[in-house]
Amino acid sequence: MPFVALEGERNGSAILFSAVVIHGCAMGNCVATLRNGIKKRQQESQRLKSKREDNVNLLEEPVVAHSFAIYIIDNKGEIEEFYDVEDTKIGEGSFGRVCKCTNKSTGAERAVKMLRKVRRKSQLIMFKNELSTLKMLDHPHIVKLYEHFEDRRYMYMVMEFCQGGELFDRLLEVGNFSENQAAIIMQQIFRGVYYLHTMKVVHRDLKIENFMFAGEGPVEANMIKIIDFGFARSFEEGQYMKTKVGAPYFVSPQILAGKYTEATDMWTCGTIMYILLCGYPPFFGDSDAEILSRVRAGNFSFNDADWRHVSELAKDLIRGLLRMSEIERVNAKQALFDQWIIQTAPVLRALLKLKYFENMRKYVGFNKFKQATLQIIVSQLEAEIAKPLIDTFMWLDSSGEGHIDAEEIEAGMKRAGWTEVEIPEDLNELVDGLDADGSGEIGLGEFVASILDLQVYAREETCWAVFRIYDQDGDGMIGNTDIYNILNNGQPGGQEVVSAHECRELIKEADEDGDKRISFSEFLDMMKGVQSKKKKDQGAEKQGITQTDIQDEIEVEMVENANLIEDPNALDTAQDLVDDLANHSPNEVGLNSRQDQEDAEETEIKLEPVDEEAEAVLDPENVAPELDAEENVQEADLQEEGHEGHEGHPDHPEELGAEEASETDRFLRST
Repeated sequence: MPFVALEGERNGSAILFSAVVIHGCAMGNCVATLRNGIKKRQQESQRLKSKREDNVNLLEEPVVAHSFAIYIIDNKGEIEEFYDVEDTKIGEGSFGRVCKCTNKSTGAERAVKMLRKVRRKSQLIMFKNELSTLKMLDHPHIVKLYEHFEDRRYMYMVMEFCQGGELFDRLLEVGNFSENQAAIIMQQIFRGVYYLHTMKVVHRDLKIENFMFAGEGPVEANMIKIIDFGFARSFEEGQYMKTKVGAPYFVSPQILAGKYTEATDMWTCGTIMYILLCGYPPFFGDSDAEILSRVRAGNFSFNDADWRHVSELAKDLIRGLLRMSEIERVNAKQALFDQWIIQTAPVLRALLKLKYFENMRKYVGFNKFKQATLQIIVSQLEAEIAKPLIDTFMWLDSSGEGHIDAEEIEAGMKRAGWTEVEIPEDLNELVDGLDADGSGEIGLGEFVASILDLQVYAREETCWAVFRIYDQDGDGMIGNTDIYNILNNGQPGGQEVVSAHECRELIKEADEDGDKRISFSEFLDMMKGVQSKKKKDQGAEKQGITQTDIQDEIEVEMVENANLIEDPNALDTAQDLVDDLANHSPNEVGLNSRQDQEDAEETEIKLEPVDEEAEAVLDPENVAPELDAEENVQEADLQEEGHEGHEGHPDHPEELGAEEASETDRFLRST
């Protein structure tokens, strides 16, 4: 078999291949050589690309509506305050350059894509489009966006750093991949594209250099990441797109015609699969015009000298992906579950541990603040910690859609050998508790955050990195405004995940010293789960109550009640007395369990008389029902951080109702 090497130059969105035949070829079996004129075509491609960017009105295309952006932070500060950015360029996409950077708090390596604001307007639009698109995506095979910075001169996207480099570079090293390796790569690509399409997102620029390896290991132990979403956009079923984008070797005939659907991504997958197995593209020529002419015709072949050892199943899948008709073309789901993938790619295996469900129960009981913090921590996890958890998610995701439901989790348990008795009875309730948007399914981030172990997420360096994200003004404290901005960050149409009033209550839960703000030590205590215990102990001390006192009171009352019993048919055991006393209120018989103690503390048992009129003002729960509906809380309450007391409250609840502006409006104006 003649060996065909690839020589490529990255030039914007185009990759220019030169197939060089090392061994002689018989007539009819030789591989066409892309001869001379590479430099000329590069220059012409760049000129046409620039002209296209100037002429394409990307503003006509809808910006992707996102729902997962809550944990992608938009920063107005200087990126150098938080990251050490290297000067050396490690890559360049359709726009902007990419450099390596290091998080100063955690030492984690990231990639930062930066774009100078004086560039063409179309490039600025593409940058913002990529930012908006990545905010809504959460999948193992799509590059992760961590945060966004913007200063006077530049815009930045801090993203996952893929240490393994480009798939294209790996291909140049080996010439072509084995069928088993190609199946592993294509399975991951199909998973990523299928997820995109279920999220109603089409990439439109899936050239081979837009795939990266997460690590430096071999293909068999690595993970593919899809990058560069500058040309991505949302779509509706049956909707046609018309903007001509893409690279010559990978563009579909429908894009060239200016009328296409999301099926254009599958054509590109077909060209990539072809290249991985033989080392050169199915459509080639001496110039861009010749290449595009071959693409329009759609004619390609499998040279026997290069394809004789490739299975017919692989060739059949390529034929299905490169069908001229979009209706007849294999879609992402069909490709993912194609027989070639099933028979050739290794079966994913992962551990499913009982403690995962114990952690889920704890997570469901956490407040929104702690749940959000855990999801931010997930994005900061080292690859070696995250990978087994991600593998478990992928293993459970039998549908390949990038989401899992209770049925898939139960089916995964049965595949792992769990019996009916071992399957948690509250599985459906757990999934409902994790399902933030009410879809009945949970995504990757929600799943991994819910099964994290305490010793992983409560590490001081990890918590400090997340604390820095919340502490937007850098004063070393988290206040109401900080929590409100982060938890409601990126919501479409200004929707609220939490109200200003809820933020105030979240502060109270973690605030140990009563200053209405959260210090890092208080934040760390909250993550470790020791904060609530401290508050309980402090509450008991204020009331002069200890656990010993409570137990002594129970025992004394049991004896007294036993002495009063004269009826021989009455209770005659200590346990019966305890059961009888349990029917009384805690104020009558004391507390006989940790849960009773927590319940009593929640009802705020007081040893001293309480001013009921003052309590009605201070406690939002006592405000008139019509006020709850409007959430009309005073401006002073919404800006409590750093202030003592409740100055500014009206003396009567009726005066609260007289305010015309909503709580949130006043809160935002005050910030």
